[in-house]
Amino acid sequence: MNVTEMKLYPTPYDLIRDGKKTVEVRLFDEKRASLAEGEPILFKKLPYLAEMLYRKVKAVKKFDSAKSLFDAYGPEALGCKADDTAETFEGGMKEYYSEEKIAKYGWCAVELEAFDTSELNIKAVSARRINDRDIEIYFDGDFEFGHAPETSEFDVKINGEPAVLEDRYVYDGNVHFCRMTTVRLRSAASADDKIEVTYKDSTLPVPFEDYYKYTVISKSGVPVKGSAALIWGEKTVRRAAELVDIQLSGNPAVAAQMVASGASLCIFGKGENAYHIPEHRSGYHVGSLYVEGFGGITCSITECNVWHWHYENDSRPDPEYTTHYRNENILIHEFGHGVKIAGIDRMEDRSLYTEFQMLYRHAKSAGLWPNTYAISNSDEYFATLSAIWFNVMNECHKDDGWDGTRGPINTRRELYNYDIDAYKFFSKIYPYRNLDQGWTPVPDYYKVTGLKDDPDEDFTGRNYVLNYPETDSAFAGLKYNENYKLSMPRDGLIIDIGASDGYTGVWYDYSGDGHDETSMTFVFEEVAPATEKINDDGDEFERVHTVRIRNTGGGYLAVQGDRITAIGDDAEKAAVFTVTTMGTHPFATVKVGEKRLIVDGKPDMGTPLTLTDDEKRHGGVWRLGNFAELAKHLVFIHDGCANGCRRGTVAASGDVIALTAEAMLDGKSFSHWVASHGELENAESTSAALKMPDSDTVVWAKYE
Repeated sequence: MNVTEMKLYPTPYDLIRDGKKTVEVRLFDEKRASLAEGEPILFKKLPYLAEMLYRKVKAVKKFDSAKSLFDAYGPEALGCKADDTAETFEGGMKEYYSEEKIAKYGWCAVELEAFDTSELNIKAVSARRINDRDIEIYFDGDFEFGHAPETSEFDVKINGEPAVLEDRYVYDGNVHFCRMTTVRLRSAASADDKIEVTYKDSTLPVPFEDYYKYTVISKSGVPVKGSAALIWGEKTVRRAAELVDIQLSGNPAVAAQMVASGASLCIFGKGENAYHIPEHRSGYHVGSLYVEGFGGITCSITECNVWHWHYENDSRPDPEYTTHYRNENILIHEFGHGVKIAGIDRMEDRSLYTEFQMLYRHAKSAGLWPNTYAISNSDEYFATLSAIWFNVMNECHKDDGWDGTRGPINTRRELYNYDIDAYKFFSKIYPYRNLDQGWTPVPDYYKVTGLKDDPDEDFTGRNYVLNYPETDSAFAGLKYNENYKLSMPRDGLIIDIGASDGYTGVWYDYSGDGHDETSMTFVFEEVAPATEKINDDGDEFERVHTVRIRNTGGGYLAVQGDRITAIGDDAEKAAVFTVTTMGTHPFATVKVGEKRLIVDGKPDMGTPLTLTDDEKRHGGVWRLGNFAELAKHLVFIHDGCANGCRRGTVAASGDVIALTAEAMLDGKSFSHWVASHGELENAESTSAALKMPDSDTVVWAKYE
């Protein structure tokens, strides 16, 4: 059956999907002239072309003018507004088509009606096993968005015996994109096992074809792997390994921790996307299909970015395969996530981790990197500044220098002058050098004035200790009837009501962005006295609390199946939870019976929480934060003391902080105090006071 494909912008696509637009208007060109009554059209939604739907051609009619077409159908059928006229309709269409093409082809109205997709009879045509558990099944046609086959529709046999598939692999039990569905075996199979998969009336062999055709162990010990789709094959993998070794050469301890954490860099090629990487498929999200890589324990990158194949690079082997980032090395950015997540965050020595968290809070409090992706969270701050360190970061070209994603700071020299503490920190992580070959420093169009010289090569800052207050304190244990935030162990995400279909889910922590934080907190109500026990390691006690949990923004929590939902204020219908806190640390497990609470899917998409007793499912450890304690904020102090401490202090909003400074410093006289937030008293005196704001603040003693 002949299927015609058409691309649509989101608004007309949604109108056709919802039955509010029944006529599609195009030029009567060769493609439209070939349409026949009764044939299906596959509409694909821009920009990702992953959402798609079928409609059948009811009729195709040609019109000499847009006005006559509009008069024939009216605004409703065309998906226009009720008050649109033939003139506004014609003006809108001319935004898409030139006068020359309109004169050449004329207008075409394609009348649409429902189409029964079962008529397509889409078949499975091949399959392969790409590792010990994942099976790819390929089809000869496209399914409508959301209608890919369910896991239950596949019958898989290993050596003639029925195999069990994962009950839930991502959202619907499988991963489907690019005419391919991935299903996962519950238990690993060997390369020698004979596997067959049956879909409808087709039974297909499932040969073992490792997704990673190429593997190189970098000098730093991190594996770099590539798919069979790579144009330059092993040459690309070796080049990526060289870049990894450059990035990791400044701190062998971080590199060693990444190896111990199982970090890797994986490369996909032309015709593939980041979700072809097997380790990424469990986080599949249609809106991220065309990213050029992901960061984490497993980092990924597209081959064209490894080599800097951009549209002006005449040496690229395939003119249709180019990186979207003309002046930005995404490998360094995404692998930078790995440096932090698999390296610094997991090191037994917590000094670098603590130092970086304070560095990020300082930058955010001081108003650095405004309106950029870098300041959105600490992970992106680290990854973005990684690219800046190696002089391979794009910059903003707007007059004000900050465009919502990037800013004017894109070189190591500019970083030294703009965010000196960040420069000193990254000098402990990365080598003082640039990349090579196709990734020499990218252009610096936006010239930041007043820069000092870049420091000498032998400056490393390794002995520099960031002058920030110590904020860690022993966890005092769970308190009843007080507001708590419940977040992921690495922070940044909090529990909230209403994430999906009324279930409880996780959302980004919008602290300080004008949101009502108290609606994002929980109160624990005692059901039975807490008990204590020594943990399995025998070195620390655990306290088990039996509680009901009430969300301050949505009532008590209850259990519906394996999901957590809110039920209002009826305590008798609430679920009884056991919350086990761990010694003096603010970490806890949350259970109902023997099932623990975990995130089901990708946290930053607001997916619901679920209960599980499957030991193979990850997660289940949460961070408790007492809201009263979280309401306290930091004073970062520069060239002075806050409440007698040069490292700053912690205080709640409204507290008065005593500021003291030396009259002379480095041959200069004290001038005045400056604060990024809060109210200063006696700012011209060496003995001043600060009224704490409801945020972190940075205070400078200025000398002239």
